Amino acid sequence: MSLQAYIIHNSENPKSVELAERCEVSCRAVGQPTMRVQGVEKSRAAQMAAAGGFYFGFDYVENQAMRPLRESQIAVFLAHRALWEVCDQLDEPIVVMEHDATLRAPLDLPHFRHVLNLQRTTWDDPTFRYHTKMQALVDAKRSYGTAKYICLPGAAAYAITPEAARILLRIRPMLPADLFVNKYLLEIDDHPRLPATVSHDFSLNV
Repeated sequence: MSLQAYIIHNSENPKSVELAERCEVSCRAVGQPTMRVQGVEKSRAAQMAAAGGFYFGFDYVENQAMRPLRESQIAVFLAHRALWEVCDQLDEPIVVMEHDATLRAPLDLPHFRHVLNLQRTTWDDPTFRYHTKMQALVDAKRSYGTAKYICLPGAAAYAITPEAARILLRIRPMLPADLFVNKYLLEIDDHPRLPATVSHDFSLNV
């Protein structure tokens, strides 16, 4: 299965442009079609969310307590949501990538129902400062798809179907994008060649 990949970036931020170009180069090297899309400015994110009728949701990491989102997290959420709308309108699956992802091999996407996780971040690294906390998100029962976690371990690279996009688009409470895409709502599978498919460096976030 070959899908269009959309790279979220900020065209006014030189570092973001540099990262998006690197992502594009890595995709071209393995024949993956890509298109850059403009992200959401942090300074406008909260206002845009309020205008859209969105509000803060519950955080699965923080024992269901309310957790205010940073402006940057709201901006990321809105950028991903815009691509779910694209997926819905196209009525076909798409690949979503953040600018700091790097495609390391052809995707060769298998069949999936809702969401296919294409990368594994430092959540798996015992030296990661939040590693212990993140283990609360391991799906011990391996239900609702094959993914290791109950949500995306970072949302730097994943494929999504129109059916999944429509489920997510109906929800108004916001969470960090990776927590928002979760197995309570969707079937999430890990790409069979994780972690060799896509890499993502948290230190490169801008």
